[in-house]
Amino acid sequence: MPLSEFRTVPIEDFDMGRVVSRTFETIGRNAPAFLALAILAVIPQLVLAAVLGVGTGMRPNQIDPSKIFHMYGLMMVVGLASMIFSAILQAALVHGTISDLNGNKASFGDCLGTGIRTCLPVIGLTIVFSVAIFFGFILLIVPGVMLSIAWAVVVPVLVVEKTGVFATFGRSAELTKGHRWKIFGLYLAIAVLSMVLGFAILPLSSAMTTANEGLLAMAPVMALQGVVKVVVATISAAGVAAVYYELRAAKEGIGPEQLASVFD
Repeated sequence: MPLSEFRTVPIEDFDMGRVVSRTFETIGRNAPAFLALAILAVIPQLVLAAVLGVGTGMRPNQIDPSKIFHMYGLMMVVGLASMIFSAILQAALVHGTISDLNGNKASFGDCLGTGIRTCLPVIGLTIVFSVAIFFGFILLIVPGVMLSIAWAVVVPVLVVEKTGVFATFGRSAELTKGHRWKIFGLYLAIAVLSMVLGFAILPLSSAMTTANEGLLAMAPVMALQGVVKVVVATISAAGVAAVYYELRAAKEGIGPEQLASVFD
């Protein structure tokens, strides 16, 4: 349904408490599908990193200075794989969250299909976003933060409204205008959660790290890292989709029936 056909009368105020509630309720109702999607996206990244010897289990004294460029090449391979799997996961969970909030069951197959179909546009979006934020932070920290909050819902806009990559940024800025401090608070909470979980597993990771090499020796540490990545990725993607849903309802009066039509 074209955006011009939607009602433009707000039906309620933007409520961050409602966003948080919807995020965790949606994850709870669709835990098997969402966790399966997150695991499917995260595990290959960790396994590839371990197989190539990048990141997991690596110690500074194990890196041969003569092979530093080779290591950078391997890191680029892992980074590219991570970008692809992360793009699929973001789009898949956005689809699942919006479907659930519209009162429909989030199908694993439908979510994965959406993730794969929109993978390339989301990757393009991510590259443009990252470059812009990078230069924003080079100028000063504040412009970088402001841009990241203004563009907080670019992925849901792309997946739901099927806009072009560049038009997506303007649309996100339009939706987030007037509510960016609240969205910043949510982003900060997710960042803190990620840091807390990361620090929490450090002692366990150190205890599980052995002098042995190979994928099997790294498995316990990989499992811990995987759990953290799965939890944070699921909450982040579902939370952003819930923010988008709330913004559409608050600013444009879009109800479940109208948003549901985009997936028909």
